[in-house]
Amino acid sequence: LVLWLILPKYIELSERKRFGTCLLAGMLAGVMFPFRTQLILAGAGLFVASVLFIRSWKLLVALCLGYVLFILLSGILDWVTWGQPFHTLIRQKRWALEAAEMSGISSWYEYVPRTWENLGSGIFVALGMMLMLALIVRIKRHERVSGLFHAQDLYVYLPMLAMFIGHSV
Repeated sequence: LVLWLILPKYIELSERKRFGTCLLAGMLAGVMFPFRTQLILAGAGLFVASVLFIRSWKLLVALCLGYVLFILLSGILDWVTWGQPFHTLIRQKRWALEAAEMSGISSWYEYVPRTWENLGSGIFVALGMMLMLALIVRIKRHERVSGLFHAQDLYVYLPMLAMFIGHSV
């Protein structure tokens, strides 16, 4: 959810192609990290997608600098609040490991059957309907649909791929 909220603003800021807005876009991507640790890989996916669209190394450095700066700011905030940098992250991981010991762990490919078991087939039907609706809206707007993806879709699919890899490890 965080990725979907941040992604449109990240794209808008990074497309302005100014150092300050790219720095802000990088900080916005860094916001994902405190919410879920695996999203640090989604930020890396955003950077890889940005490399394809932003040709200026100065702007790419601004994106990276903003990203790292926000992660460091979250560590400093924990240091001021709890007396230890990244205390919240460490506590969250300890809690997750304790919960995993109690209930066991599963591979990433077991999420689909468990989701089916807990939520029923309706969730997959709803997701399929949303994807079809997005395709219909795109066609009705007379956007060219060449192949499966537009180049800008990499902003969505690369971070999602990185996030799935992060969940699998």
